[in-house]
Parts: sequence; structure tokens; C-alpha cells
Amino acid sequence: DLHSFPTRRSSDLTSVEVFASSSGEPFDPKRHRAVERVRTDKSELSKTIASVFGDGYEYRGKTLSPQMVSVYVYSDRS
Repeated sequence: DLHSFPTRRSSDLTSVEVFASSSGEPFDPKRHRAVERVRTDKSELSKTIASVFGDGYEYRGKTLSPQMVSVYVYSDRS
């Protein structure tokens, strides 16, 4: 049916989901894009999110647009 294609397509678009991580959560390279490194002298913060610059988007479990974040990197010379 000619009319079922647009309906099916628009319902697919509603499957796009927003995801938002928070400061302190682990950095996941599959879902996040590190746009900045933040040095820290606290080893427990290493490879965790320091700050968030926007939401990420995924479709059916696959990342469409990663969330832009800054990531803590441990350095004993902070």
C-alpha cells in the first residue's frame, strides 16, 4: 500500500532516543566523543566524564551522534 510507507518511516523516526551522561560517569568511546582532556591528580577520576557539552542520540541501540564530553586524565603533575 502506497500510504503505509510514510507511516512506517515516521514511526521509525520516533525510535531515535536522546541519551545524556553525567559528570563522574565512565567515559564510553562508543557513546561519547572526548572534545577536551582535564588533568586530575585523583586516579579514581581518570577516564570519567568531567563535563558534558550536549546530548547524544541513538537509534535502535546504535549511536547516531555521540555525546560531547570532557574527560578526566590522571596525571601526578596536575
